[in-house]
Formats: sequence, C-alpha cells, structure tokens
Amino acid sequence: LSLHDALPILLSGSDYGARTLRDRNLSVDELHCLARKINDAGLSSAARNFILLALATCARSGELIRLKRDDVNLTDRTLLLRDTKNGTNHLVALSSFAAEIIRSQLHQSQPSDFVFPSRDGTTHIDIKTFGKQISDRQTSSGQRQLRGRTTRSDALALSGGKWTAHDLRRTASTLMVKHCGVTEEVANRCLNHFPKDPMVRVYICATLGEPMQSAWYSLGELLGSIFAPTQTTPST
Repeated sequence: LSLHDALPILLSGSDYGARTLRDRNLSVDELHCLARKINDAGLSSAARNFILLALATCARSGELIRLKRDDVNLTDRTLLLRDTKNGTNHLVALSSFAAEIIRSQLHQSQPSDFVFPSRDGTTHIDIKTFGKQISDRQTSSGQRQLRGRTTRSDALALSGGKWTAHDLRRTASTLMVKHCGVTEEVANRCLNHFPKDPMVRVYICATLGEPMQSAWYSLGELLGSIFAPTQTTPST
C-alpha cells in the first residue's frame, strides 16, 4: 500500500475543511528529525506532550485539548474523548508510550479538571495555543517576526515543508497502515470514522475493539522507538 493510496481512505473530506485539502504527512525520517529537535525548540512542556499524544492517539487537536482528567484511566490505560466531531464518545486505548506522556502531563500541570489546563486552571488551554507554538517555529527567516513571539523561527522546520497540529492525526493513521500492518478499516475506526449505516456501525463497534487496541499499541511501539529519549528529557 503506497502512501498516496492510503491517504484518501484514512481521512474524509470533512477532516480537511471545505476550502483547502491538505495531504501533509510527516515521514518516519521527519519524525526522527522532530525527535532530535523537539526538546530544544523552546516549546512549553504541555505543547511537547500535546504533539506526542496527538501522534499516539490519532485524536483531533480540539478533542485532546478539551480532555478532562476524569476521562483518563491510567489503570485500564484508556482515555475517553467526549463531544467529538461526529457526535459520539470515542474510547482510545493508551499504549505504554501514550500513557507515559499522560502521566508526565498530569504531573507537570497545575491542579485542574483538564489535562491541558489554562493558566488559572479553571478551563482548558486556548484551542489555538499549541498550533501557534508549532507554526511560529516554522517561520521562514525572510519573514518578519511577530513581536513577543519566539525567535526560534526554524526550530521545528522539517524537510517536507510546514506542518500543522492536524497533520499529526493524518500522520498517525498513515503510520498505522504503512508501518504497523493495520488495516484501513481499523485505522479509520481509530480515527473515529465509521459508515453512516447504523447496522454497519453496530457491527464495527462490536468486532473491532481488540484490533483497534492492537493498532494503538503497535503505533505506540513505533513512536517509542523514535521518541524514547524525548520522553525522559526534562523540559526547560
């Protein structure tokens, strides 16, 4: 299965937005590069944890940012995404890689109902915060730097061009199919995509639980081999 063949299946048009269709994926080589760069990019520890968790779960950015502590079960190694784009709750199996990221984030963040809290802890962090941190570190040296923003304008630049937080979701699902031996059907379910036919939907929910768990675990093993040093390096 080629990357070109996998992309139209793994994400529907609604995931890209109505105006611009994106097909940006981070290759395995780029992920290795990101692993070398991420600790020296001047990111907040929360932003770094967000990037890694987005890769490990295939979750949408907004759904991760709104995640509450009560919806994380580290004993069972699951997290529950509520109020998702398709209107259903989505249970994600946490690989060892993903669970360690969650533990790190919960330990480092202030007491709050949210995994990624705002500064005062009363709500979640602004939905655009991590996206801005990622974008600001991929600014061409020829462009004017915005006042008050980071001077590390190429700290997260990768060979394949500019990438966004949403591209991490597309990258994760493609890694599953291309490198982890996961079927397209299972990868789509890990993305919380399913057919509109309610009978088919019930069948899929009843039969793909274990394959989905295996898919997330396999993805976590791959990401762990790439980012293992990153997980244990303290943020500055």
